[in-house]
Amino acid sequence: MKKKHGTIVKWVYGVVIALIIIVGTIAIACYAYYDLVNTQDPFYPDFDLSIIEDSCVLNQYTGDDEEVVIPKQSRFRPVESINDNAFKGCYNVKSITIPNSVVKISSTAFHACTSLERFVTNDDNPNYSSQDGILYDKEKTTIVRVPHTKTEVNIPNSVTTICPGAFDGCKNIKSITLPESVTVIGAYAFLDCKSLESINIPNNVTAIGNQAFQNCTRLTQISMPDSVTFMGNQAFRNCTDLTKIRLSENITSIDDYTFRNCTNLTEINIPESVTSIGDFAFEYCTSLASVTIGKGVTSINAGAFGNCTSLTSVKFENTTGWKVSKNSNMSNATAVNVTDPVQNATYLTDTYYNYYWKRG
Repeated sequence: MKKKHGTIVKWVYGVVIALIIIVGTIAIACYAYYDLVNTQDPFYPDFDLSIIEDSCVLNQYTGDDEEVVIPKQSRFRPVESINDNAFKGCYNVKSITIPNSVVKISSTAFHACTSLERFVTNDDNPNYSSQDGILYDKEKTTIVRVPHTKTEVNIPNSVTTICPGAFDGCKNIKSITLPESVTVIGAYAFLDCKSLESINIPNNVTAIGNQAFQNCTRLTQISMPDSVTFMGNQAFRNCTDLTKIRLSENITSIDDYTFRNCTNLTEINIPESVTSIGDFAFEYCTSLASVTIGKGVTSINAGAFGNCTSLTSVKFENTTGWKVSKNSNMSNATAVNVTDPVQNATYLTDTYYNYYWKRG
């Protein structure tokens, strides 16, 4: 009996030891995994890389090299994404090599890389390609990013899309010719192209994104083809040298701040297709003297023509049923007669400057 009891004790002891070893091993493994996921990769100290499921994301480059090669993998996982502002303010970087593993690049990933001269990709990269230092998708149908130091670009006829932020901050380019193949100009595509004096909008373009040409301070004229059906907010904001623009006959709205502070714009004809004019759409267009509002317009938001100090004539193509209110829901609305273009200018810039206008 005594012998049997001793055997049981030994067995229990053995089980306890085994459990301690197993639990300890699991704890060490868990700690090691946590350490692997949440600490800097020692092989790439200049890259802030996070693990998300089975891949890695590049959050930020923290080094100061002129030529940067983004790693293919980190901690046994492929680097697949480059996050917002990953290279923001990397003023020394001149060259960036995109590895074959990357499948997604944020539109702001290379913002303010003011010394950037070129992107480099391998010929066998399945997702991206480069030509003349410019980053494209594999098939060269999309311009992903143009280096900030470029002074001129030659865009291939295969391109259909200008990505959001593609030319953002390219301050040395004076003229751009877009091929007729282009159908989409993305949001802030040419933001802060402060030397840009001329650009064509091809006849197949259907959309011009938010802030697409904002702060293009030397741009003087724009002719928008009737293929364009969408023009985003702030699209031409602060284009201070813009004197003339022809709008598409198929856009349906002029969104908030679209032409705000276009201080040299002298006249605007709003086509019949437009139904609404957004908040402060033409505010501070201080040279704007004449406006024609197409008969399709049914709403004008507050401040649309505020501080247009030269405005002397606003012609409404449809003069019936207009009301104004201090409230966007048009409560306590007041009927207003818009048959006199001179009086209308006073209404929109002074009397009813900060009111909401509705027709019908």
